[in-house]
This record gives sequence, structure tokens and C-alpha cells, in this order.
Amino acid sequence: MLKKRKAEYWLMQQRLLPHANRYTQQLFTVKASSATEDQDIDHAFHNLGILYKRQGKMAEAEKMYQRALEGYEKAWGPEHTSTLDTVNNLGNLYKNQGKMAEAEKMYQRALNRYEKI
Repeated sequence: MLKKRKAEYWLMQQRLLPHANRYTQQLFTVKASSATEDQDIDHAFHNLGILYKRQGKMAEAEKMYQRALEGYEKAWGPEHTSTLDTVNNLGNLYKNQGKMAEAEKMYQRALNRYEKI
């Protein structure tokens, strides 16, 4: 049985090797582009905002979303879906905090941009 598992594992590695090679090449390409690295960082900030919000750390979540939003707007512009997702998440955060005026502002901003695109 162990021999069969080893053979299956070896075969699976062989099948995945071309994909791994392509992925490695892409990583080197991404690393060489500072703009892409910044976008990756912005995405990480957005995800940290989600994490903090889920943990009830609203001030930290707001900081992370704001940082992601700045980066997304700079990298992709105000109408990119990642930008608008972050705007919407800020609206949700403000709504959960009872900051209805700020929430409405974010929701309106996201809605207007989605309608435009």
C-alpha cells in the first residue's frame, strides 16, 4: 500500500510541475514590478480590514480600509472594482458603528461609480 501511495504522489508531482514552473516565473515577474507589489500590499491591507472588522476592532479596520483605498485609487483609479469594494466595505463599517452620514457617503460613492461603469 505504501508503495502505491508513493507512486501516486510522484505522479501527482509530475502533473503539477509545469504549473509550478509557470507560477514561479510569474512570481519573478511580479516581484520585478513595484506597481504590482504595491497592489499586492493594498490587497493585504483590504484583507486586514476585513479581519479587524470581524474581530470587532473597528478603528484598526478603518485604517486598513483607508490605506487600501488610497492605494487602489492611485493604482487602478476610482472606478475599479477593488476600489469600489473597499468603498463599500467602509460603508458597512461605518453603518455598523452607527456613523450613518459617513456610511451613506460611502454607499453613494460606490453606487454612483458602479452605475457609471
